Amino acid sequence: MIAIILIIVPVIGFISAVDYAAINQELTRESEHLQHITELAITEEIATIDAGLKLYDTTLNTRMNTAFSRFLECYSESGGDPANIDLEALKEEFGGGMDLYIINEEGIVEYTTFEPDLGLDFAQWPDFYENLTVIREGDEFRADRVVKNLPTGELRKYAYMPTPDHRYVLELGLISDEFVDERLALKYTEGYGELQSINPYLESVEIYDMLGDKIEHREQTDDAVRTLITGTIFPSRTDHEVVDAANHTITRYLFVDLRDPDYPSDMSLVVELAYNTAAIDERIAAVMFKHILVALAAILLGCGMAYGAARYMTRPIAGIVDDVDEIASGNLDHAIHTTGVRELVRLEHAITTMVGSLRFTIEKLRSSEEEVRQYSENLEKKVAVRTEELDASNRQANLYLDIMTHDIKNANTIALGYSQLLGDEVEGVAAEYAKKLMGAVRTGSTILDNVATMRAIQEHEPVLMPVDLDQVIRRQIRSFPDLHINYEGTEVYVYADELLSRIFSNLIDNGRKYAGKGSRIAVRVEEAGADHVRVSVEDDGPGIPLAMKKRIFERYVQDDSRRGQGLGLSIVRMLADRYGGAVWADDRVPGMQEEGAAFHVVLKKAPSL
Repeated sequence: MIAIILIIVPVIGFISAVDYAAINQELTRESEHLQHITELAITEEIATIDAGLKLYDTTLNTRMNTAFSRFLECYSESGGDPANIDLEALKEEFGGGMDLYIINEEGIVEYTTFEPDLGLDFAQWPDFYENLTVIREGDEFRADRVVKNLPTGELRKYAYMPTPDHRYVLELGLISDEFVDERLALKYTEGYGELQSINPYLESVEIYDMLGDKIEHREQTDDAVRTLITGTIFPSRTDHEVVDAANHTITRYLFVDLRDPDYPSDMSLVVELAYNTAAIDERIAAVMFKHILVALAAILLGCGMAYGAARYMTRPIAGIVDDVDEIASGNLDHAIHTTGVRELVRLEHAITTMVGSLRFTIEKLRSSEEEVRQYSENLEKKVAVRTEELDASNRQANLYLDIMTHDIKNANTIALGYSQLLGDEVEGVAAEYAKKLMGAVRTGSTILDNVATMRAIQEHEPVLMPVDLDQVIRRQIRSFPDLHINYEGTEVYVYADELLSRIFSNLIDNGRKYAGKGSRIAVRVEEAGADHVRVSVEDDGPGIPLAMKKRIFERYVQDDSRRGQGLGLSIVRMLADRYGGAVWADDRVPGMQEEGAAFHVVLKKAPSL
């Protein structure tokens, strides 16, 4: 059933997802197409209206060009000094319908009959100022469009003429109620209702000039929108889009380029189109909801069909499972019922064969169980006898070893005493032999001590207690009266047992054997952290090769220059591990092997008694 569901659910989900994606894409494509048509229609409408206005503005050029003849004549009579021109009288001479302006090289209105424009600096509009500069440096009359006066917002028709000396630009501003009334009556958005019928998602249309002012409505432009138009859209002369997902709106700002190189003023406009995407989102949500319902219904139907099919297919298997459970409970004589399903005949036969084989195997195991039990009892008796024999042999071997160790140590003690007496009585070669004899006897004693120490380490678990480190070291130093050992003493106690002395006995003896005659041995105790102490035994012998420093503590490991049984340093490492410490070999002078060897033992501190 799970397999069928795992097939149905992904298939239905995939079909629903593909269908939903197609509808979503279709709605999005439809919205983008309507948006394109809307923007194209309003852009073409604005361009058409502007072309008609341009034709009308051109009809006023002749009148203004004629007036410049008198304006230039007055400039010549003033000797090139605008201050000597009576601009008000000249305005009256023109009938009072035109204001006069004189603009200097910096683009500033230096003289005018229209007081609000006095001192107006055109340099703040770089493109327009650049056009004024071209006019001033030229020799031709240039007419402008009917544009908004910047300080007052009044509509005027402007025209420009350079002075012969190219120091000033003469400007005339025509005032006419005719073109004012015509432009106020003109509405770019008269076709707004038609646009909404084409594009139901269109919510509003606004048109702005280069200053960010609305050209068809009286209300004030929002500061953010004005900044966007004057600071971003007009400088870049590109479209802009603002998406507000929270309010389901998309606001498009279309830059309509109406700039004409024949006119100084830029008549370009920005069209603000606000689209409401809530309707699209609602349609998409409705489609999604419908697909979810269909998918759930299909899944429930598929699951029901899968359950019915699974029950029909597994009913014979359930009967076989019941029979197998009965057999598994211990009733091996229970027979597998025939289901009559062709596909299950082999399974029924295989289970019957398996049960017969299992019955035979169980009977065989039961017959073998008694044999195994009897063999196990005999084996336990033999093991007990053998263990008792091994214990007896071990006790006897330990007895012989104790007797041998005790007797040999006594004999070595007597031989060591006689060899010392002999050495004191004889001289020359005989005295030398006596010393060698003493060394051999001492070596034998050391071997016996090492063997005894190894037995103690292996046979007894450590019982650690605070031990006076200074007493142990001094006692071992006194056992080597023929050596010069430098030791300054310590007050530290460490955790150890009665075998601790073997560490320092073996390390001092190692220095005695391999450092040579007349060598000096030093024992130093230093702090090794808050809880440990480091004891160093140093000699001035030939040192230890680098390759041997790590292996020298292994049992029976020596190099060509070192002889012996190889037990002493191995015991040192065993005891250091026994006490939870560490031991390693190093150079007495770091990096200089020939200056002698140093053995460092780290032990745990214990409180003083």
